[in-house]
Amino acid sequence: MSSQAATEEGGPSNTSHVTIYLVPPNSATELGSVTRKRSRPSLEAGVQTPLLSPLGEIQADASKLRACSKYFDACMSGRWTAGQTQSEFYLEVQTDVHFYHDCFACMDHLVTGMRIESVADCIQLLKVASQIQYDLVIDIGVRYLAGVPWNEDEENQIREFYASGQLASDSSTDLRKRLQLPLNEEERQQSRLNLTERILRRSLQLCSTGTNSKSRKESRMLFRETFEAIVRASGPGKCNKLLQLALTMVYQESERLLTAIKKTCQERLPHASLHTKLVSKFCWLFDTLWMSSSTQAVVELVLRDQEIPRLLQTKLHFLAQLGMENRWASMMRKIFEDVLLGRLFLKTSERLALFRRWVWILKDGNFDPETPPCANLVCSFILTFPQEEQEMIFCRWLSSLDDPMQHSVYDLSEAHSLWMKHLVAKSTDGDSDPLKLNQQDLLSTWAR
Repeated sequence: MSSQAATEEGGPSNTSHVTIYLVPPNSATELGSVTRKRSRPSLEAGVQTPLLSPLGEIQADASKLRACSKYFDACMSGRWTAGQTQSEFYLEVQTDVHFYHDCFACMDHLVTGMRIESVADCIQLLKVASQIQYDLVIDIGVRYLAGVPWNEDEENQIREFYASGQLASDSSTDLRKRLQLPLNEEERQQSRLNLTERILRRSLQLCSTGTNSKSRKESRMLFRETFEAIVRASGPGKCNKLLQLALTMVYQESERLLTAIKKTCQERLPHASLHTKLVSKFCWLFDTLWMSSSTQAVVELVLRDQEIPRLLQTKLHFLAQLGMENRWASMMRKIFEDVLLGRLFLKTSERLALFRRWVWILKDGNFDPETPPCANLVCSFILTFPQEEQEMIFCRWLSSLDDPMQHSVYDLSEAHSLWMKHLVAKSTDGDSDPLKLNQQDLLSTWAR
């Protein structure tokens, strides 16, 4: 359209400028948030547009304004102005005035070079761009919001702005996807829970089935760090669904590994590589739980299995050849220690089962040279039982000394020597009790 034709239809010529007055909300007299001020009184209506107190004003090139803003293009069209030459507009502000200046300034330079300082600033700029239908700025603003990291407060601001309906859905597809719309908060929470579960399962799977040692190492590190974060984030008054899910996952995997370990032990010629992986992963899982004080369920699982102690004892030499004897022995020692330190909560029957089935693995040869002797540990553990059980343990040990088939691989001589000295000290009210240790003493003695 030529400049002359535009003028004949009532719109400004391509070379003219218009003035846009920024006024407080509810100040415009007609036609929504943008209204025109005629250069002379309206003879038809017999009234003049009321004087307003503008908050600011913007000088704009008419042709650029019409090219960039669909709203102003409609305002300055011949159909809307009804033959009147228009050079001034009133625009109701919806945010701070300087955002209007920033938005209109984009018409005079490349919009792709614009700088947006923050999510909050971008939202205010989008309010202006949406108000005047400046599609290019809207597109840049939406890309900014979709591409920068958010904190919780910023995400809430974005959701509130999006819910206001000021953004057209076709201009914000990427942002909608990141906001997980149209899901509500409960659905988004469930989606995050499902995602975390899938990542945990995948990491746990790669912990033993990775194609190389690097993938196993990275997967184990990722799983352990994630599990510890879940434990730290859980507690009274918080949503513990994720913790329960993670514990169930580890429990199920531990159960699967125990079954697989038993199966390999039952083979006449166990597969060394497979057995190493299974034992290594089970001990690693236990350590992951132990670092987060979450071993209770897996310990109970180990105690319920009556076959695994006997099978591993028969394969003790095989385990030693694989270098796994120390790993499993250290794990079992931690269980004994944690019971004494009050970190595990077992019934008397469970503690008896632990002692009778697993005391054999506490022999000194199963541990690194720097590991403290086990006699104090074993004697202290025996003293947690009722006196009749203590006596029965002593008598069974004595009766097994002359029977090579029943002789325990762990020599209880030193432990029972300490036990007898303790009984003497208690019976005579003496001060020479070798086991006057509180929990802190135990912790400092056994801590590794």
